[in-house]
Amino acid sequence: MKEDSADAIDLPAFHPCIVESDELGMAKNKLRLKAAQVHTFMRISEELISPLLGDHVDDPVWQAWLKHVELVNLMMAPNFTLSSVNHLDKMIHEHQALYADLHMAHFLPKHHFMRHVPKDILRCGPPRYYWCFPFEAYNRRVKHWAEHSNRKAELLHVAMMLSLQTALELMEMREAADDE
Repeated sequence: MKEDSADAIDLPAFHPCIVESDELGMAKNKLRLKAAQVHTFMRISEELISPLLGDHVDDPVWQAWLKHVELVNLMMAPNFTLSSVNHLDKMIHEHQALYADLHMAHFLPKHHFMRHVPKDILRCGPPRYYWCFPFEAYNRRVKHWAEHSNRKAELLHVAMMLSLQTALELMEMREAADDE
């Protein structure tokens, strides 16, 4: 939606911990969410945002977003048939056509990589079995440990925290096994 539009919608203010701001504290229209939070937001966004749009539900930006949501939900399926892979390929092209028509469209490498998903599904199976969510969660833990180190021996601190975490998990597993 164009910002200079007389029909612009005033959305409610978001909590500062999830909205990126510039040096003056002004929102930059970007939400800071973790991957799992983005996935959850995406899945509920139609029900959450549609009532706020009123007469603007036909807005091209919103339509491109809805196509993206439909496309990602289809990619998260636990199994695929050849016809569902062909349907996914068609939806990717439809989404990219909608996105290309937007005034602020800027194609990134991820838009190109999306075109490879149908072939990847045929080669490797459903993306949910090789996606990066577990690795991202692990990287978040390592980043937290690095940020809370003394910076003199950052790698040593991260290695010690990993060792302690692993030892704690092993002890909890042993206690659970002993309780059975």
